[in-house]
Amino acid sequence: MDANKGYIGGSINTVDSLPRLYVTLNGGATWDSIAPPAVNGVSRVGYISNPNIPSALWPVNAKLKSIYSIEFINDSTGYVCGSNSYGVTLFPNVSLRATSTTVCTPLTTFLTSGSMAASLLWKFKSGVLTDYSISKERLGYSGINTNTINCTTAYGNITPITQTYRAMEVINDSTVVMMSFNNNTVVKLKPAEMILHPI
Repeated sequence: MDANKGYIGGSINTVDSLPRLYVTLNGGATWDSIAPPAVNGVSRVGYISNPNIPSALWPVNAKLKSIYSIEFINDSTGYVCGSNSYGVTLFPNVSLRATSTTVCTPLTTFLTSGSMAASLLWKFKSGVLTDYSISKERLGYSGINTNTINCTTAYGNITPITQTYRAMEVINDSTVVMMSFNNNTVVKLKPAEMILHPI
């Protein structure tokens, strides 16, 4: 920001498994952490239509994610992007597995779901962080990608929500462009206009 004020972030190093944004006001001599943003939305996971094992709503938060890029457009407004927790189990086991495609009763083994992924995106405005991590719901996707739904058809994900975003360009206060690390994925987002609740 200037010779005295700056921000850094990285991997999680706290017992709550949430990454932190840190700020210095004295050129890096000391650093203070900024509280991570509160949960701001949910994602629907589990089976789409199983009467014995209903789907569930899980909070979209920053657990087990890492910060990779911090960009400011002025002294008070900026964005933070990074990884998702896809593959490192953001959410606990969704439910018990169904017996088969035609038998909807539960087994004793557990179902986990990739549809819970949400790549990290925070907005920093006048000292306050808001979580706009890109879940499937925020991109307008229901997670239903087939017309053939049976006892074991689970909510799916789409490529942008499972990415680690390391490059970012803030266009203005309301628009940001992010590019993934290695999967040729570029997303242009207007966080305030993204859907916050499951379809």
